[in-house]
Amino acid sequence: MTATVPHPYLPIAAEGWILMQSAARAKGETFPFAITTHSAGLIGSCGLKRRDLSGLAAWELGYWIGKPYWGEGYVSEAVTALMDWARRELNAEVFTAGHYIDNPASGRVLEKLGFSRTGTAHAWGLARQRSTECVRYVWPEGTQIDNVDPHDPHIHAQRSLAS
Repeated sequence: MTATVPHPYLPIAAEGWILMQSAARAKGETFPFAITTHSAGLIGSCGLKRRDLSGLAAWELGYWIGKPYWGEGYVSEAVTALMDWARRELNAEVFTAGHYIDNPASGRVLEKLGFSRTGTAHAWGLARQRSTECVRYVWPEGTQIDNVDPHDPHIHAQRSLAS
């Protein structure tokens, strides 16, 4: 269900991802965080990537959670904390996010957090090895932006919900 996580996910891919994220974090471009519990340890992750959309600084929100933890509220709790942190530490005001059309549970999480739909796009998925339709969102509600970065190789072909 993720655009940037391959499947199978080999240990060397994880090591490469950690190195890339560390370099991007040092530049202030991306901020990944682990989602953990006391009993299970690592159960997922969430993070932000800086975007320049319609001349407006925005942060793309992403997350994944292990299947055994779906529907338990961990993502909502983690994303709420992440957005609070970003508003406080990064002065973030606008967040964007998306989910594949066949993952409506992720859309329910975003809507519960106050995100509003802005349209659809197609996103390339490493695990799927194809482009799949996704629904795009923005927070706060009413923010007017084209929330697909034209330079993002993973997301393209935005169209309005009205079309």
